[in-house]
Amino acid sequence: MKHAQLRYRPDTERWSITAGGKEYGVHCGESFILNTGGARIPCRLELADTWYVVIDDVTLALRPRQTYTILI
Repeated sequence: MKHAQLRYRPDTERWSITAGGKEYGVHCGESFILNTGGARIPCRLELADTWYVVIDDVTLALRPRQTYTILI
């Protein structure tokens, strides 16, 4: 697994992953591990009215102006 950055792209209205100098668009249903400081949490990206992640049975909204560190 390697560290990557998850950030929102307003021009495409989608989230993208930057890793190893390359950028990849992310689609609904894709999974990754969210790094929240000391905890690593497996989650899945989804879209309804806004983008969010699903962690077990809990949904959490993503903040478009924030960059998240993830493991892929």
